Amino acid sequence: MYSRYRNNSRRAIPTDRRGDYIPRYTNRRRNNNGLPSYMRHTESSIRRTRSYGPQRLKPRPWERDNRPSTADHPANDSTDTTNTNEVPKPTIGREATPEELTTVLTVKNINLNIDDNVKLHHTDKYENTMEREGEDGKTLDRELVIRRAAEFQVTIEFYRPYNKKQDDLTFIFKTGEHPLPKAGTLASFKLQEGADRSYKPDSWGARIVKLDGNFMTMAVYVPAKCVIGEWEFVVKTIFEDKDGKKTSFRYEYPEDIIILLNPWSSDDAVCYPTEKLLDEYVLNDGGALFYGNYRQIGSRGWNFGQFADGILDASLHILRKAFGFKIDGNMGDPVQISRALSRIVNNNDDNGVLVGKWSGGYDDGTRPTAWTGSIKIIQQYMETKEPVQYGQCWVFSGVVTTICRALGLPCRSVTNFASAHDSDLSCTIDKVYILDDDDDLIKLDIGGDSVWNFHVWNEVYMQRPDLPTSSTDYNGWQVIDATPQERSDGFFCLGPAPVAAVKKGAINIGKDTPFVFAEVNADSIDWLLDDVDEYYVLNVVKDKIGKKISTKEPTGKRFRGNLSYFGRRGDIDREDLTLSYKYEEGTSEERDAVALAAKLSNTDKNPYITDSMIELKLEDQDEVIVGKDFSYSVMVKNVGDKSLTIKVGMKIESMTYYGDAVDMIIHKKFDKMKIQAGQETKIKLDVPADLYLPKVVEHFAMKVTATCLVTEEHRRVILEDDFRLRRPDLTIEAPETCKPGETIKIKVYFDNPMNKTLTKCKLMIEGSLRSTEIPNGGTIDFPDVPGNSRWETILTVKPKIKPTKLKERDLFLSFDCVELPDIVGFHGLDLSD
Repeated sequence: MYSRYRNNSRRAIPTDRRGDYIPRYTNRRRNNNGLPSYMRHTESSIRRTRSYGPQRLKPRPWERDNRPSTADHPANDSTDTTNTNEVPKPTIGREATPEELTTVLTVKNINLNIDDNVKLHHTDKYENTMEREGEDGKTLDRELVIRRAAEFQVTIEFYRPYNKKQDDLTFIFKTGEHPLPKAGTLASFKLQEGADRSYKPDSWGARIVKLDGNFMTMAVYVPAKCVIGEWEFVVKTIFEDKDGKKTSFRYEYPEDIIILLNPWSSDDAVCYPTEKLLDEYVLNDGGALFYGNYRQIGSRGWNFGQFADGILDASLHILRKAFGFKIDGNMGDPVQISRALSRIVNNNDDNGVLVGKWSGGYDDGTRPTAWTGSIKIIQQYMETKEPVQYGQCWVFSGVVTTICRALGLPCRSVTNFASAHDSDLSCTIDKVYILDDDDDLIKLDIGGDSVWNFHVWNEVYMQRPDLPTSSTDYNGWQVIDATPQERSDGFFCLGPAPVAAVKKGAINIGKDTPFVFAEVNADSIDWLLDDVDEYYVLNVVKDKIGKKISTKEPTGKRFRGNLSYFGRRGDIDREDLTLSYKYEEGTSEERDAVALAAKLSNTDKNPYITDSMIELKLEDQDEVIVGKDFSYSVMVKNVGDKSLTIKVGMKIESMTYYGDAVDMIIHKKFDKMKIQAGQETKIKLDVPADLYLPKVVEHFAMKVTATCLVTEEHRRVILEDDFRLRRPDLTIEAPETCKPGETIKIKVYFDNPMNKTLTKCKLMIEGSLRSTEIPNGGTIDFPDVPGNSRWETILTVKPKIKPTKLKERDLFLSFDCVELPDIVGFHGLDLSD
């Protein structure tokens, strides 16, 4: 990524630069003097331009985007090389002379008051606003990062005092390769006299705060719908000589001013009502992502790192790429911004940030479970300009959270357990079975519906003026999802879908709301296809989908919860959002929402099934450690009033976290038996480790299926559930505090619970605590780890002294190997003075 070193030399601006903000056009119909009518000059207009001031040190954004330059206005197809409609270049003339600089009101220097402005605008955590050092120890330039819908103060030093009666002073802000007023990328305005602030909140404006000799401090207001990104700042003064000829003197500030969304302002569409919670949803650069299943919730610390040096620059580049490098008003609309980000973070359509892969075989990239944060992913993408291999849902979500928070859009990662994938937008999840020759139920691979153990997406907070104006009920949290699942408007993207609409079943509101509704509240229907192609309902489960929807509790502090929430250990740092997405299961409100969604989806499914006299219940398996034997039991109960003859079958399969069966581990049919009215019996299936270890895949997830043939009812009862084996966590022993520049030792270890050797071992390290003492960009290779042994290492860390404002330092660790991936750990410490 681009780094700039401090350079205070003042050199003349090249004479071939553009003059008085006249955009370049080619082969476009124009009026008589070659310019669009709104740019036409009269005889009394400016005839000469004088440019002065220091030269830019950093290329403009479109020059850094590493793309061929393209005009916003396409060229004529004519092959005639003689262009009689060539736009005349504005007369730049010579550089302003010293005499002119002291006679005309001209700028000597500009102070952006970075310290005061970044504190006022809640941008003081961005490292590019701080004094800091590059890898070679040289001091890097500071940048001004501000938020729209607010004022920021600039102090201008002129060569002489400002006289409001005689001086014609204009301020110009522009962004993009071809800035235009109608695109919201060019603004020209004068100082506002008096107390009138009528330009707020829709227009640019400026007012004088203080005049002190040659110094003028002014407050510039950035409109609430301003396009976000890097803006150029120009101070223009007009001088008219005794012959009535006007000359424009332009001081072009050599650095861009970065403008972001402003969730602290009530005028911005992303305003969040509880300011304290912005400490989490915008300002917290560390957090947690939840995974596993609804009974065995796991968490992994994640380094969002949105304030790290270079990440804001990268986020703006990614956003520009999402809009095809065309900067216009859409880049000020959070609805458009969030949808574009859900598309560009995956690589399926636009050569975006991450390649998704769920089929294994990660040798040509990084295993998704090995990532510990977003910084390495974004850095690699910016360095190579190629999609990073590989990601799965939580990785996509983590990167989206980083970019959104960097841009000022309130965002959180959300995990839905038992998450449905409705491939036909029917708002039901349908599985079809047939009977084989042994009278066993066999699931057919048709339809495409599935249920994932978990799925991670994002919520972003905004008002929705684009939705029906009769109600504001759909403002607030909106679902977006960068994981490529289904196409929307021809692209792999999703949202924004209002969470409130999902809860009500109003799937006609927002983008891709039917898909999100099914993810959290679809009914699960099992069908039996008979020999004559007739479908019969085997089972309808109304409370299977959408459980324990989770996000990090908004403490505004680093993650301090458990890495695993097995059994009844407690949910420290986990907030449950389930009731935000749906009413309490089984209530009339919840059933009404399902009915409304079914009606709006135009499906005619209304399956009817009589209750069976046999009930099945699978026992939970919550604490099984990888490498240990275990057993699974099904409870069979006769809830009828007469004796029944039953035949029970059980099978356990290895599965992916996204619901696909991989391999049969064990399948057993039990003998027929009589069960009396009211009787309950337990049937147990033993599973030795040697049987399942060769067949499980990376998340160690398994699916158990119990079936019961009831002879007297001539029907079958089926029940499925999933569980996962528990892996060890990394244990980290390290101090809680240290001084800047102090070398500390960190001990990391875990016990291999399996009777097999772990191969291709490596430790991935990320976070603000990592320093240059850790080689290879934070990835360390290790020898094989023998079975039933302890692996441990000592890390030597020396936290950087600068930036000194960062007192909390974090370390995110992930141990990866072929046999036992995704062993994670987290440690945080505070820098003491």
